[in-house]
Amino acid sequence: MALTEEIVLTKSKASNLSRVKSLNCWGLNVSDITILQKTPNIEVLNLSVNRIDTLKDLANCKMLRELYVRKNLLVDLKELEHLSHLPNLRVLWLQGNTCYQNSTDRDRVLQILPNLKKLDNTAVVHGKSIEEFDGKETEQKGTKTRQGNVLKCVFLLLDELDDEELALVEKRIKEKSSCSSSSA
Repeated sequence: MALTEEIVLTKSKASNLSRVKSLNCWGLNVSDITILQKTPNIEVLNLSVNRIDTLKDLANCKMLRELYVRKNLLVDLKELEHLSHLPNLRVLWLQGNTCYQNSTDRDRVLQILPNLKKLDNTAVVHGKSIEEFDGKETEQKGTKTRQGNVLKCVFLLLDELDDEELALVEKRIKEKSSCSSSSA
């Protein structure tokens, strides 16, 4: 079944295709998404549980931030290359597709889409899943210390800062370092 202009406008409650910002087409048995070439301002798109086998029609959705394509018919990770020029894409859900079965596939996804912040509900820091991050977690009386989790959060937050904010963080680190060394 082809996704039509009527379906897109009805589901998004937009007056025309260029005004579509968010669209949920979960479980509609859709296989043809050609119409989405005409939605340049879409930001959030849920196409999970459909019959989609290509992502080429999303290549010009430059405002796309979140894409949900779980449980479709994507068989080749090369399909993600159609998304590689989408500057705002930060969230991708891909589970349940033949092309995405293991951690090697996950690594490949992060190579193709290095700007992702979340892949299948797992945060990504510097191209690694947060669960893979090599933080200093130690066990103490059967419970993990906060150190590893705090470090993970710090790196996630640093990724969100602009240059001016990073300069403030750097200044604070230098102040803290000089205080630590003078008290030692």
